[in-house]
Amino acid sequence: MLRQALPYAVPIWSFVIGLFYYWFGVANRYIIFLYYHLDAGPFDSRTVTRYWMSGLVASGAVMVLYAMANWFGGRVAGIFYRRHVPPTLVAGMAALRSLPGHGHPPCHHEAE
Repeated sequence: MLRQALPYAVPIWSFVIGLFYYWFGVANRYIIFLYYHLDAGPFDSRTVTRYWMSGLVASGAVMVLYAMANWFGGRVAGIFYRRHVPPTLVAGMAALRSLPGHGHPPCHHEAE
């Protein structure tokens, strides 16, 4: 069961770890976490809550990307793996067949 979950978990884990690495290791933390904004230092109680908030932001980004991937996957599956012909496609095909030169004899005014 773990081997089945790993292909899905590793990209998500890598994304979150990458965000934390960037926020805490590479980026200017004075800008990211607003050090000395309203006199809050790096280990002030206000700044600690900003660290917690970074976890919530990373989780929210994962949720948004996950929802978009599921929506897109559902659209692709709905388009390419249909087991029935949708009514709108049937109506569209009927409308195309009714055009002149697409299977029906011409109307009386087209024969002139």
